[in-house]
Amino acid sequence: MRDNLTCSQVIALLSFYIEGKTSYQVTNFIQSHLCTCKSCRDKYVMMAKIFNEFNSAKEQIDNVEVQKTLPISAYSDNFKEKMSAYLDSELPDDENIKFKKYAIANPPVRGELEGMYKVKNALNNSFEKTKNDFKDDFTRDIIVKLDIKEAVQMQEPVLKIASIFIFLFVFASIWLIVTF
Repeated sequence: MRDNLTCSQVIALLSFYIEGKTSYQVTNFIQSHLCTCKSCRDKYVMMAKIFNEFNSAKEQIDNVEVQKTLPISAYSDNFKEKMSAYLDSELPDDENIKFKKYAIANPPVRGELEGMYKVKNALNNSFEKTKNDFKDDFTRDIIVKLDIKEAVQMQEPVLKIASIFIFLFVFASIWLIVTF
């Protein structure tokens, strides 16, 4: 790509430039052109204003949709179910985003959500601690039982071998006494 862009090229790329979807090099070319061309700069200002107004209107529409889909009362059963599903990551992506926007926009809901996060984290931490304590105790008990069994099993062959040697020693002693 050459260093200079024509006005028609810049105008064709303006929407991508405003949305931040142009490469670093193309962005530099467009900025350079906008610095020198008043006509394209005026079009850029107008287009950027339209994009900002469009995004603002879209956010307002999204907020209205969120208010329609979620109950106003943070104490209703339906809301509690949605909050629980949100905490457990069980909501579909679109409902998850709507709920998040609703919670951010409403301080009482945000407070209730933060409280539920604290409860969830406390339960998880308690479960992990209990699980680890149980695991240690259970493992220790099994190891103790295995050591006892190993000791008993180790004693049995030793006793058998010792009794065989004692029997052979006594038999050999008696045979030697009888023969001499």
